[in-house]
Amino acid sequence: MSEGLHEGSGALEAFVRRVVPTATEYVFRRIKDSRFRVHHGKDSGLFKRAVAWMLEARDDAFDAVVLVIDEDDDANRARELTKAQEDTKHAPGMPRAMGVAVRTFDAWMLADEVVLSQVLRCQVLRLPDPERERDPKRRCVDLRDQAAIDLSQRDMYADIARQVDLHVLATRCPSGFGTFLARLRSCAETLGEK
Repeated sequence: MSEGLHEGSGALEAFVRRVVPTATEYVFRRIKDSRFRVHHGKDSGLFKRAVAWMLEARDDAFDAVVLVIDEDDDANRARELTKAQEDTKHAPGMPRAMGVAVRTFDAWMLADEVVLSQVLRCQVLRLPDPERERDPKRRCVDLRDQAAIDLSQRDMYADIARQVDLHVLATRCPSGFGTFLARLRSCAETLGEK
């Protein structure tokens, strides 16, 4: 699950397939699916929405839940998804990997200049800390436009996700991708034990 098509329909699936190669079928859902109306109470809406998705996945006999959202300058998002990641009350035994991309998912696309250069077919110099980039989405669009290649943003992200050095990405985006990668690997281990 994710917020947008750039993440879920291509790039996020590519990341998951690289870490969980035994999984064969993926079903993409938008986290804000209207079927899940969450009411604020003791817990936040994001935590409740993540739990609702885990319960839905369990009831529909899915093997795991992978959920990635943008931080969007809201530090509370990481806390809420960490709470959902560690929750054992609502969906015990449901393997999961919850991630929050610092600033936005687009920052992950800026981490490996070697792969970015290959995908865009032009030289891209190492960019400053991707998690501190003011507008990662704009930077990605600008780089793609400067490369003058016929590649949609979605396809660009999917190509990068299939080729990026995961260690480089986790090192350059430790708070977002590094945390998500550790959770995804843990989820893969759990699935391997089933």
